[in-house]
Amino acid sequence: MDLALDSRFAAAKNWAPWASTAIPAALLATALGFQYLGGLEPCQLCIWQRWPHVAAVLFGAGYCLTGGRMLAVGAVVALAAGSGIGFYHVGVEQSWWTGLASCTGSLEPGLSGTDLLDFSAPVQVASCNTIVWQFVGLSMAGWNTVLSFVLAATWLWIAIPSRNGNADGARSR
Repeated sequence: MDLALDSRFAAAKNWAPWASTAIPAALLATALGFQYLGGLEPCQLCIWQRWPHVAAVLFGAGYCLTGGRMLAVGAVVALAAGSGIGFYHVGVEQSWWTGLASCTGSLEPGLSGTDLLDFSAPVQVASCNTIVWQFVGLSMAGWNTVLSFVLAATWLWIAIPSRNGNADGARSR
């Protein structure tokens, strides 16, 4: 590789952690916006998909502040898990496999107020196999799968030591 290309990769490794921390935060904010502003109730798998983004933001912020390579690895693991959960959710939406028992999303008609206030059995409003929003043919779970995978790959690239022997990529400490 020539020197100019090496310097471009080094520059990218300087801004990539910040972007790769901001994107999961934005995805999390978008999901909460769909829920609280758009009125789209999340299913159980939707909620599970949020937790890897929370972890990725925490690992990413830690990496941006300290440059510790294991924090980047933590972000890789978190986002890979998020991509896996998202892929499972897509499979449930597409009926490739059966979802969780808690993903049925049925409210039985004729429930009284007392029944609704009985918290001994969980009531799930949203069903995991119903696509409530999609863009260019991908559901929210599909987009989460793709974006989490790309972000995991980006964090893996950040975590891999650069050719010049610097263990923390382009960061020098």
